[in-house]
Amino acid sequence: MTRITGMPLTSQRELRFTRQRVHDMARLATLLSVFMFAVAVFQEWAVTGDVLWGTPGKTWHLLGTFFLGALWGVMKTPGLTAPAIAWIEGVAIVLASAAFTFLTASMSPVQASHMHGLMAATMLLLLRSIFVPSPPRNTAVIGLLQGAPLLLCTWWTASRGDPVDLAALMRSMEVRSLGELAWSLTLMTAGWWGASMLLATATTTVIHGLRMRVRKIRELGQYTLDEKIGEGGMGEVYRASHAMLRRPTAIKLLPPGCLAAEDVERFELEVQSTARLSHPHTITVYDFGRTPEGVFYYAMELLEGATLSRIVEACGPMPPGRVVHVLRQTAGALAEAHGAGMVHRDIKPANIMMARQGGMYDFAKVLDFGLVVPVGEGNRQAMGTPQYMAPEAFTRPHLVDGRSDLYSLGCVAYYLLTGRHVFQADTVDAMARLHMEEEPMAPTKSCAGDLPARLVTVVMALLEKDPSKRPQTAGCLLVALKESSLPGWSDDEAREWWNTKGKVLLGRSGAGGSQHEDEDSQKTMTIVPRLNQGARDDL
Repeated sequence: MTRITGMPLTSQRELRFTRQRVHDMARLATLLSVFMFAVAVFQEWAVTGDVLWGTPGKTWHLLGTFFLGALWGVMKTPGLTAPAIAWIEGVAIVLASAAFTFLTASMSPVQASHMHGLMAATMLLLLRSIFVPSPPRNTAVIGLLQGAPLLLCTWWTASRGDPVDLAALMRSMEVRSLGELAWSLTLMTAGWWGASMLLATATTTVIHGLRMRVRKIRELGQYTLDEKIGEGGMGEVYRASHAMLRRPTAIKLLPPGCLAAEDVERFELEVQSTARLSHPHTITVYDFGRTPEGVFYYAMELLEGATLSRIVEACGPMPPGRVVHVLRQTAGALAEAHGAGMVHRDIKPANIMMARQGGMYDFAKVLDFGLVVPVGEGNRQAMGTPQYMAPEAFTRPHLVDGRSDLYSLGCVAYYLLTGRHVFQADTVDAMARLHMEEEPMAPTKSCAGDLPARLVTVVMALLEKDPSKRPQTAGCLLVALKESSLPGWSDDEAREWWNTKGKVLLGRSGAGGSQHEDEDSQKTMTIVPRLNQGARDDL
C-alpha cells in the first residue's frame, strides 16, 4: 500500500479509486480515438484509393490521441497525489479536446466542421463526467476551458473561409457575409456546448452525490467500512479501519431489518457483556456507537484466521491433541464469562475462531455474544443453534446456566473429532427430541482413527442430558482436562499447520478469513418447538 504522509487510510482509498477511474476513462477515450482514426483512414482509402498521412487533420487527431494515451499511461503510476491527478487529468482533457477541435479547421465547410469539433469535445466531456469522481464545479471549469478553443476555431473557420464554398451554408442560415456567418455558427455552437456542459455537470452532480451518500453511509463515527467479511443471526461483520489510529478493525452492524426493540436491547447487551470480559481467548471490543440513522455498531479486533467450522469443512476432523487445545482455551474464556454471571447460549464451531496472533498459532477466540443472558434472567424462548443446544435449552430456556454452554462445547468437541454433528435431523422438532431423549453415540464409532479413551470420557460427560451429571463449571472442565493427561498440541505442530494447510485455507477464503459465518446447517435462531404438551407448558 502506498503511504502518503499525513493522509488517513480513507483518503488513500479515495486516491486509488479516483486514479483507477481516470485510468479507465483515459483508456476508453484513447481506444475510441484510435477507432475513429482508423475509420477516417479507411474512409479515405475506400473513396480515393490512397491515404495522405501528412494532412493537418491527421496530425491533430494523432496529437489528441497522444494526450489521451499519455493520461492513460500516467494514471498507472501509484505514487500520484490527489492534486496531481486532478491537474494532469484536467490539462490532458483540455489539450485533447483542443487538438480535436483544431482538427476540424482543415475540413471543408460542407462537412460542417464545427459540428465535428462539437461532437468530439462533447464526447470527451460526457465520458469524463461518467468515469471520473469529482465535484460538479470541476466539470464546469473543465467544460469552460474545453469550449474556448472550440468556439475560437468555429469563428475562425467561418470568418476566413471561401465565400463561394460557403454560399450554400450562408443561404441556409440566412446571412449575408462571412462575419455574420462566423458569429451565427459561433453562437449556435456555444448554445450546443452550453447544453452539453449542463448535461455533463448534471451527470457529475448525480453520480458524485450518490457516491458521497454511499460513502457517508459507510462511515461509522471514526470508522470506515471496507468490505463485508461475515454474516450471522445477529448482524453483519465488515472489515474496517479507524481514521486516526490506522488500526485494522472488524465492525459488527445490526441490520436495518432487525431494529425491533428486543433486537436493539439484545445487541446493546452483547456489546456491554463482551466489553466486560478481558480473557485473552474472548474477542476484544474497542468501541460502540449508533449512527444518526439509528444503525447500531461496535468495533472489535480484526482476527487473521478461520472459524472451527471452516477448518473442519476444508480440512476434515482434527487430531485429538488439537481438540484438547481448543477445549482448554475455550473453557478458559467461558470460565470468565460464567464467573461474571453470563451464559453465552450459542457456543458452536462458527463462533470459535482459530487465529494467528502476536506470534502465536492456533489462538482460540470466542465470538458472538449476541445471545448472552445473565444467569437468573433467562429468556422464556428457546434460542440458539439446534445442533449445539442443551436439552434444557429447548424445554426450560429460562433455567439455562453455564452447564448449558458446556453441553454445547461437548457438541463442538464431537464435531471437531468426527466431522459430524452429535445428532442428525431434518427439522428443529426432530433435533430437539434427539437432544432430549436420544443417547449420543460415542465419537469413537463416528471417527476413522483411534481416540484416547480419556478424551472420549470427557466429551461424553459434557454431553450428559442431566446438567447435574456434567462438569459443573468451566473450571471443573479445565481440571478434568489437566488431570487426564491428554495429548496436547505443540507450538511446532500449530506453526506447521498454519504454514501449510492454514495458508491454503486463508488463501481460499480471503485474507483474514471470516469473523462470523453462519452456515445454513448451523443457523442461530429463536425456537419454539412443537413438542409434547409438557414441553409447551415449560416454554
